Amino acid sequence: MKKLMFFAGALLALATLAACDKSAQEPELVSYNITVDASRDASLSKAISLSGSTMNAIWGSTDKVAVYNSANTKIGTLTPQSTGSASTVLKGSITASGISAGTKLRLLAPRDSWLYSGQAGTLSGVSSKYAYASAEVTVSAVNGSDIQTSPAAFKNEQAIVKFTLVDAGGAPVKPDELLISSASGKLVRSFNASLSALTGDISVVPDDDTNVLYVALRNDSGAADTYNLTATVGKFEYNATKAGVNFQNGKYYAGTVTMQLKQDTYTVAGSPAAIFGTEWDAENTANDMVRQSDGTYLKVYNVKQVSDVSFKVVKNHEWGSAGTNNWPAEGNVALTVGAGELKIMFDPDRKKVSYTYIDPGVVTETYTVAGTPASVFGAAWDPTRTANDMVKQSDGNYAWTSPSTVAAGTALEFKVAVNHAWTKSYGLNGGSSNVTYTMKATKKLKVLFNTTTHYVTAAEE
Repeated sequence: MKKLMFFAGALLALATLAACDKSAQEPELVSYNITVDASRDASLSKAISLSGSTMNAIWGSTDKVAVYNSANTKIGTLTPQSTGSASTVLKGSITASGISAGTKLRLLAPRDSWLYSGQAGTLSGVSSKYAYASAEVTVSAVNGSDIQTSPAAFKNEQAIVKFTLVDAGGAPVKPDELLISSASGKLVRSFNASLSALTGDISVVPDDDTNVLYVALRNDSGAADTYNLTATVGKFEYNATKAGVNFQNGKYYAGTVTMQLKQDTYTVAGSPAAIFGTEWDAENTANDMVRQSDGTYLKVYNVKQVSDVSFKVVKNHEWGSAGTNNWPAEGNVALTVGAGELKIMFDPDRKKVSYTYIDPGVVTETYTVAGTPASVFGAAWDPTRTANDMVKQSDGNYAWTSPSTVAAGTALEFKVAVNHAWTKSYGLNGGSSNVTYTMKATKKLKVLFNTTTHYVTAAEE
């Protein structure tokens, strides 16, 4: 029993000794009052101005100065004792150990948390919240709980950039949001409690309807970088890329950025090749649809003859998956179309394919007068001459009248061609022979066509 009690006592003694050693290894934290003469770098304020508002190079009543030790641990907060100028006295308290003459401290203003997110693109916002400045001071004297330091000359820790955004035509691009990223990935979003940089894209959400944005940017790549800007304006997206840019901390930059409207490409792919050029070819740019003013897309085909047609609309020349990269999601559109105009429309917002076409059950033909002499018909035997297209009359038949009078005694020959070709035509008594006619008086020639009997006749008026 004595032996066991001795062993337990020895353990207790060792534990007590370890506690004493641990206490000896951890310096005691002491609270100090600290006074610092401080000034801010006003160089940026000389470069930036807008409607009388300037970059804030003065100390403000809401400014807070964080104090860090050599291990980048925050140990206190100071506040300016006077405001409205670039110089002030900072006072506050710190809690630290090992403070003596020669100790170096780092100061950061204008607020305790160092972050670049939440910017609204205004000069006043950048000035009051995101124009971070830091200074290093050396403790010059410790008198009891009071500390004096060397003067603090604050230097700006980021570049201030004025972006003026325009489109390819020079019109203002006023974003709902501007996203800024860098190819290096070294664009700083914030610093954590130990002042380690956290990188990522910077999002700017403007307070105002404007294309002029002021942004605080810090890039820790240490070299020229490539910046990508993405502006969201309603449902539209604009992009710009700027390479070889070196935004240096403490400097001001201003520039106009031309933003390109991002447009997806929509292409009709289908069959037959007689209409689409190639069958089911999503890469055939000849079938690219044209964007309309309302944001929808259109492609028009002139179908030469009755055809069985099937098609889909494909995004960016990649088939992908139905409903994501090609539409309709449920399958191909299949139609039997007549000779004439086939219009295919696509609404990218609703993902809806629509179309109009000539129903093959409805006969739609164009009738054109072609003949000789050319002085009467504009050209000799030209079935493609649209000026000679006949006009449908109230009784369902067609008529054409020469634009000017024809001299009496003029001998004429003519026929009626269908759909601007000689594939099908009508002449004397509805047959293939030419109609011949000699003008009796100097009048205009009127040609009549009966769509039931196919008779072609002449009259004067």
